[in-house]
Amino acid sequence: WTAIIEARYRTSGSQHLALNVNILWQIWKARNDWEFKGEYHQPWRTIKKAQEEWLEFEEATNKETRMSTGETSLDNHEDQQLEPEGGTVIMRVAATSYTDKPALGIGITLAEGNQEPKIGWALRERSSGGQLVDEAVALKLAMCKATTLQQRKVQFQVLNKQLLNHIRSQKASDIRVATLVEDIVQLKGLFHMCSFCLVNSGNNHLSSRISLYALGITIDEELWFPQC
Repeated sequence: WTAIIEARYRTSGSQHLALNVNILWQIWKARNDWEFKGEYHQPWRTIKKAQEEWLEFEEATNKETRMSTGETSLDNHEDQQLEPEGGTVIMRVAATSYTDKPALGIGITLAEGNQEPKIGWALRERSSGGQLVDEAVALKLAMCKATTLQQRKVQFQVLNKQLLNHIRSQKASDIRVATLVEDIVQLKGLFHMCSFCLVNSGNNHLSSRISLYALGITIDEELWFPQC
């Protein structure tokens, strides 16, 4: 611990700190695999994985502002809303945060196929201060909500193209985003069918309004919408 504290004042000390953080993260994940899945990872493999991922992170962050091909390129058909197959519910997600307060409002709507939304949720969380992380948190909570409702076939529609890219590549240079993406990918396995696509702001206006409303609530709310 003393060596880690002193690293702040050494040349390249920030790299020492970053590597240690990654090692601790990998130990935590290995612990969870043992605790919940009964999977044992040899310690040296855990450290090796931490070193490899840290080197990948360093390589990504040392590049000038350009992003990797996997993070920037999406085929045109992936930008569009996918036509859901029969029996699929649509969950649209939006996140709104204050610029001067650590509050995050999350709006989620659920519709059966191409019908109008019939139910929604307003959730209030603590904002990370970053839009990408906040939207990843919102999507993760929407997926958790879908599992509690025992939905089997779900299409999640989000506004953030970068988040969609990270989910498809299962990679992110920001460790917070990487952790959330890993959770999202694991949650995906709980559904019989699960897909992700972009939604334009015009079609997501209801979820966006709910996310704005959620900034003013103290407890989460479930909302029902009258059907015409």
